[in-house]
Amino acid sequence: MSEKPFERKAAAPECGGLRAGLRERKKERLREQLMEAAFKLFEERGFSEATIEDVVDAVEVSRRTFFRYFKSKEDVLLAWYDHIDEAMREALEARPAEEQPFLAMRRAITDVVAQYEINCGRMIALDCLIMASPSVRARKQAMHAEWAEKMAGVLARRLGTDIDNDMRPRLVANVALSVLSTSVERWRAAGGREGLSRFIEDGFRFVEEGHRNGALEASRLEIPR
Repeated sequence: MSEKPFERKAAAPECGGLRAGLRERKKERLREQLMEAAFKLFEERGFSEATIEDVVDAVEVSRRTFFRYFKSKEDVLLAWYDHIDEAMREALEARPAEEQPFLAMRRAITDVVAQYEINCGRMIALDCLIMASPSVRARKQAMHAEWAEKMAGVLARRLGTDIDNDMRPRLVANVALSVLSTSVERWRAAGGREGLSRFIEDGFRFVEEGHRNGALEASRLEIPR
């Protein structure tokens, strides 16, 4: 685009829209600053020790401002996972209609994870913080349950079935997301020495082979040493 927004001679409604857009970007930048400050403080002091007051002091805003963006410390930490469920749902919806549900879930999750794997140091540190706090860990589990329900809704539409009378959508979604969460745990335990995608691929293959053969070999998922 050759024109920049502030160079355009817009009519009054367009100027109003421009101002609204600038306000939204400013709000988003402040939200990101709060997230970054919180993450740094949680790493330095621990999640329990760092307070909301510490976070707002670091960004030089008020507690009231913090609570316009987040309801709690747990929320500001879990905000790093914002949009992942949306990205997975969009990836699943984009899979070919003829693809089997479990394969479609596998490829949707793998595609999305590849985008987040680039910043593996941050993601491992984030997951360590979450696992160290029972309250945040419980919130993350609840968040995964919400993801599973949303993914099940997409699978039900793909299958042309009623989610309340057909167990397949929820079953496939929950198994696939269990593969994801277990793979993240093993990736973290391995210190990120191997790519997360590799653990996810191994996890899905492990489940699929168990389904075909009726037996699961635990040795297939050993942590690299």
